[in-house]
Amino acid sequence: MLWTERVIAAHKRRLSERAPDRRKELITCWELSRSGDSPEPAIKKAFELVADGNANERELGFYVLMDLALNDPSLSTHISQLAHHRFAAVRRGLAFYLSRSFPLEFQVAVYRTLLQDKAASVRVSTITSIGMVYLKDLLPELRTLRATERNVKVIESLDYWVPLLETGYRVELSQTPGTLLVTALTGNGIASKNVKTTDPNDPLILHAVEELRNRP
Repeated sequence: MLWTERVIAAHKRRLSERAPDRRKELITCWELSRSGDSPEPAIKKAFELVADGNANERELGFYVLMDLALNDPSLSTHISQLAHHRFAAVRRGLAFYLSRSFPLEFQVAVYRTLLQDKAASVRVSTITSIGMVYLKDLLPELRTLRATERNVKVIESLDYWVPLLETGYRVELSQTPGTLLVTALTGNGIASKNVKTTDPNDPLILHAVEELRNRP
């Protein structure tokens, strides 16, 4: 079962636990589309929810769109359209929810579009997402953006994530005496731990990086 399907199933189980919203209607449309009906009703409702839904509705809307496109690549154009949505919140959501199950070329194309977004908040969200999934393929675009960027928050985001993407980990002083704080990219976010050394070149550093990446 795809991760998108598991999240949708979780939403379905929790519907009875919360105040009524539009998720039930979307799930019904999604189930019908997965049974052979046209996906258009599900796509239309999902677009509605990602644009003006509450937090649960927005999340489900994104996962439904991802799931439909993953099961029928011809529907991936709807994902690409979200990168040009009139609401910045939707474009930020796309950066956050874009599935790693899509072909690499597709992910890169979507993130590349979002890196050029007029809204600084979307650029920050995109840079963060690229770092969290450890997508080194976009390092050239990030370096180019750093050379021209003027927004302080975007610059701060670039200065944090670009070095991490370049090396895969960061070593800095810890608040605990006699230790260094190691932060590693895992492909599913970042993880950190204190290492008992004051030498950033100590072999213990790389051992810690490997351990962080292999954590369940």
